[in-house]
Amino acid sequence: LATIGLADLINHIISGDHMKIVLIGSGNVAWNLGILFTQYKHEVVQVLGSNTNTASALAYQLNTQSTQHFSILNTTADIYVIAVNDNAVPAVVQQLVGLNKLVVHTSGALPISILQSCTNTYGALYPLQSLVYGTTNLPLIPFVIQGNTNAVETQLQAFTQSLNCNYTIATPTQKLDLHIAAVFANNFTNCLYTLAYNWCQQQHINFELLLPLIKASANKIANENPAILQTGPAIRHDTTTIQLHQHTLQGNETMLAFYNMFTKYLQQGG
Repeated sequence: LATIGLADLINHIISGDHMKIVLIGSGNVAWNLGILFTQYKHEVVQVLGSNTNTASALAYQLNTQSTQHFSILNTTADIYVIAVNDNAVPAVVQQLVGLNKLVVHTSGALPISILQSCTNTYGALYPLQSLVYGTTNLPLIPFVIQGNTNAVETQLQAFTQSLNCNYTIATPTQKLDLHIAAVFANNFTNCLYTLAYNWCQQQHINFELLLPLIKASANKIANENPAILQTGPAIRHDTTTIQLHQHTLQGNETMLAFYNMFTKYLQQGG
């Protein structure tokens, strides 16, 4: 397959020319990246997704075409962005063998070497953000970049700059470590929000009463080490209150287990 020279592609991006992109995937990440790419005048020439409904909906939103079939993959694009679940990436790569274009995945956990069988130019464009399908009001999306060569990293920097997004270049270890931190800071925290929400529902309490607390806590950590801000009965070793909470949570084994685990961690010095 004919390929554009890497130096030419870098100059293409830096000069502000519009890039042609094939977006592989049609879920949360693909939706947000597709919207972002087109907002900054890049062209998504094709959405390739296994889910017909979401692929068609995203293609309609981006004014482009969709397909389920790699046999009709558009091979004229400048960049191929794999935005699927981590477990699905190897199967996608097998379908791209011989493509020899710039290919990136969006995983925070997977190494970029997983792409080497399909191209000589590959990397990661990991959006360090919680992304929701269907929105057109995009959050700020910082990217973690990794390339298999310095030239690829330069190219991904230029592409990210064209999207008016912040970025950091990371080693494989740094990218994985950032992904783990993001899981704790966002996914596990949201799990706790869900437990609190369900508890409020069960006890006929308005969960919205907690929103000022949640927002204030999130705002504070922008300027302070979170450890300094820790409050609550566990850090105070308030035994009477802790025992009352534990007694009240009898019968809700999941919440009681979390409560005891966090209390022990905090009382041991966090």
